[in-house]
Amino acid sequence: MSEQSLVKALKPTGKQISSAEDFYIMVDKYQPDGTINPQYWRGWIHDIINKAGDPLFVIVARDGADKAFDFFSNTTSGKKYIKELIARSDDPEIRSVLENSDDLLKYLKSTEYEIGRLQGNPTRRILRDGQEITEEQARELLIDSSGKINFPDYEVDLSVGAAKVREFIANGGFIDGDDYLELAQKYSVLSAKTEKYFGKFYDRIKKYLMKIYDN
Repeated sequence: MSEQSLVKALKPTGKQISSAEDFYIMVDKYQPDGTINPQYWRGWIHDIINKAGDPLFVIVARDGADKAFDFFSNTTSGKKYIKELIARSDDPEIRSVLENSDDLLKYLKSTEYEIGRLQGNPTRRILRDGQEITEEQARELLIDSSGKINFPDYEVDLSVGAAKVREFIANGGFIDGDDYLELAQKYSVLSAKTEKYFGKFYDRIKKYLMKIYDN
């Protein structure tokens, strides 16, 4: 999932309101009464579940981008995983990112930033040539004139954000004795993501995630 989910999501066309994962970024987080918007909740839950099921996000959440870069660059299992991502990808731009050490590190930094977003982490910043830019500007400038992906510099201190959010992703969705990825799959299979899935699954997982979410 990594090579398709993150880089493509960061491209200028990637933030259209086309999925629950994207939609929560676009809606207002809070309703007029101060409660969190249910649409935001659904998208946020989709996002954290997807990232907890992605080995690349799991390793970055556990170890941070720099140590993850060392793992993917210098260990047999890490290099094998990157090779598998390259082999699976049908996008030459993404393959180019994964094959270049400098781009791979920036890619992992952007992964770390996305985890920080889920934490509600106040330390996250995006820089271009030393100047802080917005997420919208970062998406607009991601592709250079030659069509190459040109990552800005993503910064975040994951130790500052909600620790339980990071732990949830780092543990692959298994926390406090419950496997939430397995639970998500179970409800998905049973109800094919109908309103029954949204209702029962979200009611259960929301009770837990509300405890770990740092408002």
